[in-house]
Amino acid sequence: MTAPSPAKRLKLSKSETLDYILTHGVINVVFQPIVRLKTRSTVGWEALCRGPRGRMYSPGVLFPYAARSGRIRDLELVACRSIASEMGKLPKSQMIAVNMSADTLADVPRLSFLIDLLASQTSRLIIELTEHQIIKAQELLNIKAVLAPFRRNPGIGLAIDDVGSGYSRLRSIAELQPDFIKVDKPLVDQIVNSYTHQCVVEYLVRLSSGIGADLIAEGVETQSQLDALRKLGVGYAQGFLFGRPMPAEDINSKPQTKQAEVSLR
Repeated sequence: MTAPSPAKRLKLSKSETLDYILTHGVINVVFQPIVRLKTRSTVGWEALCRGPRGRMYSPGVLFPYAARSGRIRDLELVACRSIASEMGKLPKSQMIAVNMSADTLADVPRLSFLIDLLASQTSRLIIELTEHQIIKAQELLNIKAVLAPFRRNPGIGLAIDDVGSGYSRLRSIAELQPDFIKVDKPLVDQIVNSYTHQCVVEYLVRLSSGIGADLIAEGVETQSQLDALRKLGVGYAQGFLFGRPMPAEDINSKPQTKQAEVSLR
């Protein structure tokens, strides 16, 4: 089967584009720095995956569509293989966060394969749980049981993504006791001028401290947001203020914030 040209791919439907991605492994991988606010040193990177140019380019479209189509595990398999092939270009001592859905985390053979694949490329792997759909209570208990043996490895941690966007994330925190809690970008967007948003983030600071987790604010774009987050006690952040997502080969060729390591509990 001959792969369609980029121009033709732009005309494909969402379903056809997803079929193309799964068949040919067309996933673009970029990495965004995660920074310790106290020192502004880079402690790790989040791997972000995009589809081919067109309607499925954005991960915010591609992955939710795959979840609704029942093909999220297949897409994440392709994504993780692409991520693993790029991770060797990054500092091995720094943590790498990789997004995975509840469907993938509940599939023991597949999860075991993916963790072995990714962990071979870094000494600090963070599995970042994303919720494309609401995770039911029993599913959380299953995920907790599946992850337990992997989390005994001191080089493997767990993050809960987009906290602040819904009650289900708080339930995930309570059940899974993550190493990292990631503050949803809409909370950060309003952190400077909204007392209510400040109170929510302050609560998350106390929550993360209480369970021994680190808090990471997502989508930080301005110095005023950074100042507000520091004042509230947020320890880590990522966003355009510190660096845009970039290919792995560009990371060592461009000026970066100084690098540091972060320990997993």
